[in-house]
Amino acid sequence: GGYLTNRSTHNSELWDIDDFMDTTGDSVEFAISLMDEFLEQEKHLMEELTAELKMSELNWQKIELYTHTLKGSCASVSAFHFAELGKIMNEAAKNKDIEKLREAKVTFEIDFINLIGIVENWKTSI
Repeated sequence: GGYLTNRSTHNSELWDIDDFMDTTGDSVEFAISLMDEFLEQEKHLMEELTAELKMSELNWQKIELYTHTLKGSCASVSAFHFAELGKIMNEAAKNKDIEKLREAKVTFEIDFINLIGIVENWKTSI
């Protein structure tokens, strides 16, 4: 994994807050609304993906689209760990590799719960 810098107490391997704050121009209000929106979007996308994977006939085109969107939106808020998992899921979708896709998805979901906690702590600390 990555390493923790002592430059910022909030920096974690799941979310590069310093990089994110640079992106938002250190605007706290904008940063918070962006993260709230991001978390909602990801939850929704993961629900869609979960529903899609339960179908008897897999729509790989849809699955590819969801995972591609996940990858991009995670990168846009400096959640590079999740962008990497999104990339793995997206490549798995292109290769129609359901096992690899499910594996990365489980990791994504578990780590995402931690991310929500990190974001909540960050919001109360800024």
